[in-house]
Amino acid sequence: MIQKKEGTLNIGILKEHLEVLERHLLILQVLQKNQPAGILKLSELTNYPYYMVRCSLLALEKEGLVEPTHKGTIVTADVKKIITLLTTELKEINKINKTINGLVKKIE
Repeated sequence: MIQKKEGTLNIGILKEHLEVLERHLLILQVLQKNQPAGILKLSELTNYPYYMVRCSLLALEKEGLVEPTHKGTIVTADVKKIITLLTTELKEINKINKTINGLVKKIE
């Protein structure tokens, strides 16, 4: 029989990572349409608190997807390539999700 061991099925961590990814992507999308933009403007447009927008922008800058300018943050040329790669990966995850849903139906 399959037993749940401490920490082996930690769905909470996965949910947190997905929420952060969702926030990063929303901020990136809003920035693409409203660039250049500062943290306050992005906070207003996304309804995320200032500190969350700041953290996302730092992470996106570290990945080379945005860069600060004297007028505000802008997206880099790498954004389209990264979005394409991410879309491909998310489609693969969606396939896995369908398999998981099938398994859940079988065991319910």
